Amino acid sequence: ESNKGYVYSSNTAVLSIAIQSDDSIIAVGNFSSWNNESVGNIVKLASDGTYDTTFTDNVGEGNRVGPNPTYFRAVDVLSDDSIIVGGWTIDFGGVDYQNDIVKLSSTGVWDTDFITKFTNLYVYNSSGTVYAIKTDSLDNIYVGGNFDSVADSKSFSGRWEYRDRKGIVKLNSSGVEIQDWYLNLVT
Repeated sequence: ESNKGYVYSSNTAVLSIAIQSDDSIIAVGNFSSWNNESVGNIVKLASDGTYDTTFTDNVGEGNRVGPNPTYFRAVDVLSDDSIIVGGWTIDFGGVDYQNDIVKLSSTGVWDTDFITKFTNLYVYNSSGTVYAIKTDSLDNIYVGGNFDSVADSKSFSGRWEYRDRKGIVKLNSSGVEIQDWYLNLVT
């Protein structure tokens, strides 16, 4: 069938998948097309493999990660089927978001209130990279990657206030770091 399956192109790599409660599949990675349609490195498939074009319409085609066209690296879903996607300096929907993680609704609409930044302040003040995302039954979000600092919307007061964090953090479902968890790791 023409609306099923993955059509190979020169930039194809699915790096992470997550399953929603209705068994829909969210796939992210290094790909700009799916079944000959432009996509923004993320697609939603029904459990039978049918490509969900309405999700792509909501997400948009202009998504990329980083200043060069790279890719999303990690994905997981919360209990309400909203989607957490991570990578490197995400430019989402044509907006220079400069975060390493975003939250989407189950239908692909970007949650602009979910703002969390990861960075390597001690390495030329460069952006961090998210390689792993896992959610738990309480909708906490565990993020792993190559970063040494984190800031979230709770810490924003005109400028970002970064806290030292070495490669792993725990966030609530709004993207705010649960700081006590990290402090327990290092004591």
